[in-house]
Amino acid sequence: MQIFQRVNASLLPQNILDLHGLHVDEAIHHLGQVLRGKNLEFSQGLCQPQMSIITGRGNRSQGGARIRPAVLDYLKNHHYSFSEPKTGLVLVTLHKELLQ
Repeated sequence: MQIFQRVNASLLPQNILDLHGLHVDEAIHHLGQVLRGKNLEFSQGLCQPQMSIITGRGNRSQGGARIRPAVLDYLKNHHYSFSEPKTGLVLVTLHKELLQ
C-alpha cells in the first residue's frame, strides 16, 4: 500500500496510474478503485476522459508479464475502450454513464 501511495501520489491527479511493481491482485484491486473514482470525477467534469495506466513490460517478472494481461482482462470484462500505444502503457477511456 505504501509503495502504491508513494508512486501514485503525484500521478493520479494527472490521470496516470502506475501499477508496475505490485502483485497482480494488488494491481487489480487498485485499478478497480481508481477507475471508479476517476469515472465519478469525469462524470462531474473534474478530469479528462482518458487515463494512462502503466503496467510495465514484465521484464523483471519470472515467466513474463503478469500485471499487463490481468489489466487488459479487467478492462475487457468491464467494457472499457482502451488502446496500448506501447507495451506497458494502456490508455483507457473513462465512462460517464457507467459508474462501476
